[in-house]
Amino acid sequence: MRLSLVIGGAVASLALSATAFAAPTLTLTPTIQRFYQDGTVPAQHGMPASTQGLNFDDCNNNVKIRFTLSMSTVDTSNYSLQAWAGPSDCAPVAARTASTAACWPVLAGNVAQASTTTVDVNVRDIAAQIGRTTTSIALSYSPASASVCSSGVSGANQINVYFLLVPSANGDATGANSPFKIKLTGPPAPTVTSVGSGDGLLNVNWKAATDSDTQGFYLFTDPPLTPISDAGAVTVCTDAGFSDGGVDDGGNPINIPNDASCSSTPISVADGGVCGTSALQAGVAGSLLKAFSTGTPTGNTSSSVSVTGLTNGLTYNVAVAAIDSYGNIGPISAPTSPTTCGSPAPIDDFWKIYRKDGGGAGGSCDISQTEGAPLFGLALLGLGAAWIKRRRK
Repeated sequence: MRLSLVIGGAVASLALSATAFAAPTLTLTPTIQRFYQDGTVPAQHGMPASTQGLNFDDCNNNVKIRFTLSMSTVDTSNYSLQAWAGPSDCAPVAARTASTAACWPVLAGNVAQASTTTVDVNVRDIAAQIGRTTTSIALSYSPASASVCSSGVSGANQINVYFLLVPSANGDATGANSPFKIKLTGPPAPTVTSVGSGDGLLNVNWKAATDSDTQGFYLFTDPPLTPISDAGAVTVCTDAGFSDGGVDDGGNPINIPNDASCSSTPISVADGGVCGTSALQAGVAGSLLKAFSTGTPTGNTSSSVSVTGLTNGLTYNVAVAAIDSYGNIGPISAPTSPTTCGSPAPIDDFWKIYRKDGGGAGGSCDISQTEGAPLFGLALLGLGAAWIKRRRK
């Protein structure tokens, strides 16, 4: 009996131990929410169907992604809840170990365990180490800066955000993940081929670069259609983690004085009359120059557009950039003076010239008052004779 009790006690002990160390179940709510750092919700941008896409604006504005987690059991004694990101499975301990690392931490420290909790992760931290080799991945968390958004990594990159229950012995983990496609660069820059003038407008023509993901084209003018700031200059504003080209956190043109806590850096703007002196410089992402945009993009097959609402006699620098399915506006076209400049001007058509030279209004011609009347009459007689001759044939 004693033996059976001992055996029974041993069996019971083993059963309790197995129960105690069984990993809790972790699930993620499918709906993922995006927020600015101040809590406001950004406008939905374009992205491929059925894809949780993140773009340059999400990264540059340091948008945060809100995840909702549910745990079957809270077990802080045997497991820590951690957040990681990477292109492959982050659950194996090797993926989170130096020399074999494929993932990186996206939060400082552990996530507080609860039956239901929300966790915010910054897009910059998710994108921070895209393209790094296993030996160069940093395994200690450090908040990513805006520089990661312009790292030059091209194409759409599959990155998964993992919430892992890591055992206290730091072995293989269990958990749940949410996949994202991150694309930080827009299509290659088009080439402006000509700029024609009209009354209060410019006709801009361009040649697009080869790119399968181009969805349309944005036009830019300097000076812009909407005046920017009191001095006619645009600023790049860094405000509580936001970096905006010429606009504040709400997308409005920045005026002097700037928002509170906004550190501004002036960018020179041509006030007209100077071709080639402009904020529209080659290679600058159109996403940073939205204050110079003429409005909504054109279609993806467009190669010309008329920009209206311009001031006659004022010299405008113009540029074109392509936008992709993620909402990334690529680098703008290179300025080529004088090809990429134009000055709107009234057009003198036949009737304007005719009246300016003394012609009367209406549909009749007063031959007697026209200096070239004899020649005009002879021309009419010649036409009449030719018509009669043709009728007789």
